[in-house]
Amino acid sequence: MGYYTAFDLEIENEYEINAYAKTVEILTDRGVIGHALTKGLECSGSVKWYKHEVDMKALSLQIKDALYKLSGDGEEKGDQWVKYFKNGKMQTCKAITTYPKFDKNKLE
Repeated sequence: MGYYTAFDLEIENEYEINAYAKTVEILTDRGVIGHALTKGLECSGSVKWYKHEVDMKALSLQIKDALYKLSGDGEEKGDQWVKYFKNGKMQTCKAITTYPKFDKNKLE
């Protein structure tokens, strides 16, 4: 069994021309490309990538000052998040679902 998540990765500030190529090379060596992500850093389907935080922290240490945004959409309802990685550190932002208040003028 296991828990499946769909992942997407973006480089927020491509400060260096080779950041994309280096990212693909490093993630290929770590077994991420072809498993969780395509070479375009897009979702390759829902997968089990339990050590995504370890892999992404290591990547962000190797390509200094690049800001990575990893989005995840888990199999459980409401399990959506974004994690930012830079220089070996991580910030987690979980999705917050809100609903507008009732407005009688919107009744149809």
